[in-house]
Amino acid sequence: MSTSNVNGHGNGKLPGSGEDEGFEPDLGGFDPNHRGSEAPLLNAETPLAAATSAGATVATGPTSALGLLKRPTLLDDRDTGSSWDENETRKSKRTNPVVRAFVFIGLGLASFFFFLYLTFPYGVIKEVVVSTISDTLRKSGIPVRVSIGSLRPYWFTGLQLKDVQVTNAADANANLKLGEATVRLNLLPLLIGRATVTARLTQAAGRLDAEIVMPLVGAIQGHQSPSLARVDFKAFALDPLINHALAVARGSKDPAMVLVLPLLAKTTAGGALSGSLVLDNPDTAHFGRAKGTVTLDVKNAFLHIDDSTLKMPKQNFSDARIGLKFENNAIVVNDTKFKAEDIGVGLDGKITLPELPGNSATAELDLALSMHGEIEKNLGFIIPNMMRCKPLANGELKAKLSGPVAQMRCD
Repeated sequence: MSTSNVNGHGNGKLPGSGEDEGFEPDLGGFDPNHRGSEAPLLNAETPLAAATSAGATVATGPTSALGLLKRPTLLDDRDTGSSWDENETRKSKRTNPVVRAFVFIGLGLASFFFFLYLTFPYGVIKEVVVSTISDTLRKSGIPVRVSIGSLRPYWFTGLQLKDVQVTNAADANANLKLGEATVRLNLLPLLIGRATVTARLTQAAGRLDAEIVMPLVGAIQGHQSPSLARVDFKAFALDPLINHALAVARGSKDPAMVLVLPLLAKTTAGGALSGSLVLDNPDTAHFGRAKGTVTLDVKNAFLHIDDSTLKMPKQNFSDARIGLKFENNAIVVNDTKFKAEDIGVGLDGKITLPELPGNSATAELDLALSMHGEIEKNLGFIIPNMMRCKPLANGELKAKLSGPVAQMRCD
């Protein structure tokens, strides 16, 4: 049987194949003129011819003529990249249902908590907070009532209290407005077993920031002290606090207060408090082992007794500071003084804290008191008499105070 032209060449070899001129492939009875379902004949315009003429590698089948005429696969970079993209697409299609499931679950949980956040009964929480505070103050013998205008969520783990007011139960006119307060529970410290609560009390011109850290187990059981407590004051106005305290003092039934009660009714005091209180307590089961410092400074401090018969001038303090240290179950008073034009007070010593809850702290303090002018004339006898001290000598008094803090007396 005679050979046929393959790819338009009578010698029966592929162009550019480098084969000998005499090579004639055995087609094994294959009819090249047949146009059935077999692979099409190669010609000069086919991709195989173009590829082989360009020197590309051709992947062929068996060495038979049918294998030679089988459409080759070109292993160029384009085909390799396309194959990789198709594999990645198939993988992404396999993982997409899992990702979508997690997304839907996450959206569902987020929607649930957001709905709970918006519809939580904060009004009930407000009443519980007010009731708890009022009961605690009543049991402590402090005649005040607390009211909260509104209680709303603050971010996702906090509460915001507006129009917080404290009213003296014995004097309705003694109304203390604390302003706006926020309280938050930090989430990250919970992962290491600590409960951290931060709070802020905001006034028109100043603020108070507080942070309390407790072991989570102790916070739940309620029998351990904080491991860390910090309070920072920044130009915090003392006027409403002091005036409210004076209002509470006016309701005292202590016989020793009889002489000063008329003066307290006409007394105002205040200033802007700045400084910090830091308490570090590694052993939360024993508060007496805590250590800390108190450094406070009162700017623009004043004392005014508005009585036309006494004619005592308003006292503006040039120096008003409080310095304390907590150590060895005691408060060490080491830098506390108040100095104005006609009055000065200085304290040094220590206050020993009680071993058992409910007992009173005892004081051992050195008092340095000075009075001059109208202040000495009107108060020079009253104040020493209240503390059972000897009278002032040339407007000066140096004495030692001891006993329970609420009933300190001169030795």
